[in-house]
Amino acid sequence: MDPSIAPCRSGSTRGGLLTMSKNAWCFPAFRPSTRRLLKVEICSFSRPLITRAGRLCPTREVIQVLSAFLNEKTVAFPCYDGNGMFYSMGNLMGNSQVGMLFIDFEKPHRLRLQGIATVADDDPLLQDYAEAQLVVRVSITQVFRNCPRYVHRYAKIKPSEYVPRSTCETPLAPWKRVDDVQAALSAKDRARVEQEGGVISRAEYEKYMAQLNSSK
Repeated sequence: MDPSIAPCRSGSTRGGLLTMSKNAWCFPAFRPSTRRLLKVEICSFSRPLITRAGRLCPTREVIQVLSAFLNEKTVAFPCYDGNGMFYSMGNLMGNSQVGMLFIDFEKPHRLRLQGIATVADDDPLLQDYAEAQLVVRVSITQVFRNCPRYVHRYAKIKPSEYVPRSTCETPLAPWKRVDDVQAALSAKDRARVEQEGGVISRAEYEKYMAQLNSSK
């Protein structure tokens, strides 16, 4: 929290609780007790905007990733096929200062990571992530635990079939079969559309989505 906000919101003396928290819980690299949280698959990823006053103004996006611990000062994660907007990757290339929040919903636990990110399409780690288009490496500047008391407990039933695996072909995203998006697809995706049953109308897609939602 910003130093000018912390005292009035928490009731603490100016800098008291904030300074204690930073000194007691914040570290410049991973410690053995915090590394295990990198094994969780759900990560809330935020791109902090640094104002001239040095305050954090985060915009948030949620992504599902499997992060790799490279060393005490570096983690990495892949960028998979999406809708072609590359919002997250574009944000990183525009402002490399990032924050990552790792959440274990079954325990629960939360771990916050601040660092500097780089995006590459020729990273050696690409071979470790099936179908990944890019790899992001984050050089850590700060690691600290977030209090998990507001995290609801959830049980993981099964992973999404759309997360790429080296053992099988990833199913085609249903929206890529819609007729009015065909012109924007790659030749590879258009070939997959034919393999998956051909083009459908937007009305058919909306019906499919309605049935999918009603079955939950």
